[in-house]
Amino acid sequence: MCFSSLAPPLSTQHLAGVVVAKYWLTVGLLVSSVGCTQRIYFSQSVRDGLEGDAGAGDSEDSLQYFAAHRIVLEREAKSRNERINGGRIIVRRGRMIEQVVIRRGTPGIATEWDEDKVSVSFEEGTSLVFTKAEANRYGTVLYRLQTTEGPLGAPVVDFNGRGWILASPGFDATLQIKRNAAGSRKKSRKVLRGRRLD
Repeated sequence: MCFSSLAPPLSTQHLAGVVVAKYWLTVGLLVSSVGCTQRIYFSQSVRDGLEGDAGAGDSEDSLQYFAAHRIVLEREAKSRNERINGGRIIVRRGRMIEQVVIRRGTPGIATEWDEDKVSVSFEEGTSLVFTKAEANRYGTVLYRLQTTEGPLGAPVVDFNGRGWILASPGFDATLQIKRNAAGSRKKSRKVLRGRRLD
């Protein structure tokens, strides 16, 4: 008895559809796997492992930083003429609010750094300070946007010489770097020949 006679015949159109679906599934998996592995969070352990030792200038100024999440800064504007580059004015409950948005993945460069913090500029002439935070439940120490407590306990950020309220979640205001940058440490290798008795 032939088992192939039991299966319904497949049309050419059906086979072409299966091939196209498999192709797009493969492409989607490749793109998602590449996209997910490109960046890692900038943490103290990553910083310690960078070329030139922790906090060394030759490491910090050669890194490309990225905003790990969307950062939204807001402040009350007296007039529309107060706008800065990259900001926009919105009206909320009759009040004019100036808003600056740093989208997830926005690239930045380090302008200043020391043992516990790094200032990152996402736009020329401005920068934000990221400081070493408390270790999370996994023991990872990330660098988070530096804030102070403002009116009614709102987190305030110093940006462009003025105080801005952090309107996005503070725990998300962290940095990322390219994954391959964390493995850029120079290595030297020497093979010992050994010694023999004469």
